[in-house]
Amino acid sequence: MAVGTNKYKSDYVRQWVAEGEAKGAAEGEAKGEARGTAKARAKDIVLAFRTRGIDVPPEAEQRILECSDTNQLSAWFPKSITASSVEELFDSE
Repeated sequence: MAVGTNKYKSDYVRQWVAEGEAKGAAEGEAKGEARGTAKARAKDIVLAFRTRGIDVPPEAEQRILECSDTNQLSAWFPKSITASSVEELFDSE
């Protein structure tokens, strides 16, 4: 067995495999980025309340941190900066 040889001999197959690997890597990266963005935004919302000295009840914290809807989190974020309680965050729902 030769060391360093490509296991796919056909240029067509090598190109097809490379495209599939690139597509899979891009999709995985996009999913990870989307999850990371939602998770980070949720943590920022909780942090905004705590930094301002506002209590975040465990149920509300769980609800915020489990939310993966980036549109909802984007709507909540500005409210987390101005609301006087966590309950105000959920009032408009």
